[in-house]
Amino acid sequence: MFDLSHPNVIQSIPIKCQRKDFVALLTEYAPHGDFFELVTSGGLVNEVIVRSYFHQLVEGLEYIHSKGVAHLDLKLENIMLGADYMLKIIDFDQAQKTTDELITSGGSQGYRAPEVQIGICKDLEAADIFSAGVILYAFQAREFPFLEVEDPTFEDVRCYSTFVKNNQKFWQKKSEAKKDRNIFSADFRELVNGMLECDPTNRYTIEEIKKSEWYKGPVLDSASLKAEVKQAIQAITRRKQRASLQQSMPIIGKSKSPEKKPTKH
Repeated sequence: MFDLSHPNVIQSIPIKCQRKDFVALLTEYAPHGDFFELVTSGGLVNEVIVRSYFHQLVEGLEYIHSKGVAHLDLKLENIMLGADYMLKIIDFDQAQKTTDELITSGGSQGYRAPEVQIGICKDLEAADIFSAGVILYAFQAREFPFLEVEDPTFEDVRCYSTFVKNNQKFWQKKSEAKKDRNIFSADFRELVNGMLECDPTNRYTIEEIKKSEWYKGPVLDSASLKAEVKQAIQAITRRKQRASLQQSMPIIGKSKSPEKKPTKH
């Protein structure tokens, strides 16, 4: 267990347990679900909201690293929406000390840095930055940037190899697929490129992330963010309820009158 206390890190509540072979863990309640549901449902409705939550992710990650801890399993399912609609980093099962020379974490497929995939990670903080870059892309695009498992001879925008070898094509095709040329601004692309850099020694640090032009864009204060996201979640809930109701309704057609048998006169 790591002793962590930050607004963007889930709060652990110490409890006593009599059994030596059992570890009990109690954490604060995050009632609004995880970011996988929020992102895929369209809850991050504009770039200002995306940037506001990315700020919170970076602040939480910076704090964790300052305590000598690398998370090593950052993903949409491991960031929650707390009671105050603040981002909360959870699940430190695979976390290690940043000073560890050997990485034992396997991470989660789709979020892992290249050096983690092949088991030669030496900079655990840089590995977290890569995962955060995947999350940032997903925040904005509502989908993952690339597949982790790929044929190295196959050049496709779904492949990380294309992102590395033909970055311009990657972004062009991704924009075309989203049918929105403005979805990935030049500043956004520069930040994501820096965070998803293949070489961990050249990958953006948190300091460089904070100095990036996209990061310095407008954000919402906590009250405004809460109001915006709460409204978006309510709209999503109503859509789901309507869809569920429509599926459960019987098909209504014109009723037919029973055929009358001819009578003899």
